Amino acid sequence: MATLLADPDVDLEPLPHHDPRAPRYSIGRAIRLLANTRSGRLDGLEGEVSAELEQRYGRNANASGPGHKLLVPWDAPVQTRAFDTTAGGGGITTRLGPIIDLLRSHALVTMLGAQVVADARGGMFGLPKRTATAQVSWVGEAAAPPAESHQQIAAQVGFSPHTATAYTDLTIRASVSIPDSEAVVVDDLTRALGIEVDRVALNGSGGAQPTGLLNIAGIPNVSFGANGGAPTWAGIVSMRTQVAAASGDIGPTAWLWTPAAEGKLRTTDKSGANSGRFIWDDQQNTICGFPAFSSNNLPSNLVTGSSGTVCSAGVYGVWSAATIVFWGPLTLLVNPYTIGLTGCIRISAFADIDVAPRWGAAFCTTTSLLTT
Repeated sequence: MATLLADPDVDLEPLPHHDPRAPRYSIGRAIRLLANTRSGRLDGLEGEVSAELEQRYGRNANASGPGHKLLVPWDAPVQTRAFDTTAGGGGITTRLGPIIDLLRSHALVTMLGAQVVADARGGMFGLPKRTATAQVSWVGEAAAPPAESHQQIAAQVGFSPHTATAYTDLTIRASVSIPDSEAVVVDDLTRALGIEVDRVALNGSGGAQPTGLLNIAGIPNVSFGANGGAPTWAGIVSMRTQVAAASGDIGPTAWLWTPAAEGKLRTTDKSGANSGRFIWDDQQNTICGFPAFSSNNLPSNLVTGSSGTVCSAGVYGVWSAATIVFWGPLTLLVNPYTIGLTGCIRISAFADIDVAPRWGAAFCTTTSLLTT
């Protein structure tokens, strides 16, 4: 997993909360202040940071409807309290780190190595890639090499922002009585956003949301049968071969399956002759010698031919070839009005995101695995 800069040549001044002399940045303080003001004006360090982000990214922090907006940097520090039967309500303050790390901790694709661009600006964003490499040729003495042998074709993988939103409700009493109430808010919102980023990276349908690996045209797909089929060792090896044959294995590879597929692969004999050697190695947690994982963010209700909604998906590939792009800061909308009669504050988060592989050949999918 790596974090890239959208434009490493842009030399921006550090944000106010980066100053070691600054007070601790507190999302909880900002939420409490915005929930108890009608002006929507935010003072202190949180207000300075939000105003600077508004200027840098051309965002308007004034809410168009009920509530007040706050722009939050992805590296904003957050804290939580660890409760146990000994500490009780007092709890122990535990630093969790930046928001972006919390979000990534809930997304398996980033844990497997997907790269993250956390500060894209403007509209479309592109990452360069080579579509051809230099060719080696053999020449005689004083002879010139063929012109085409040095030509490399450059292209770009395009990304465009898709807006994801999530919300959580915090009681007014909790916002006042819990010193680090931001822990409740940030953990809940980043968990929801992280899981959704993970899902769309794998199975996003396109349109309002990004297009996931299972739905990108051109990524190889191995079929286990016209109407779905049980896993076979030959089919599994074929997924590995598809990537290797296309020279897509440009880095460490790993498998990702549904939990139902994991169960099936752990109990399916490689040879089909009760050899005791299963496709998913129990001791090493590997398939074909490469790490294997499972996630509910892959669908297990796919239809293949006349199978009905019973087929599971799987992906094999170089996960560092996938990229997740975030545009600008996280936007929080603090709204004490819409559900005010319940004594709750609604905190909504908005993030502009896109996901795409830089090389489709680095992956191979299946959508036809029967697990019953």
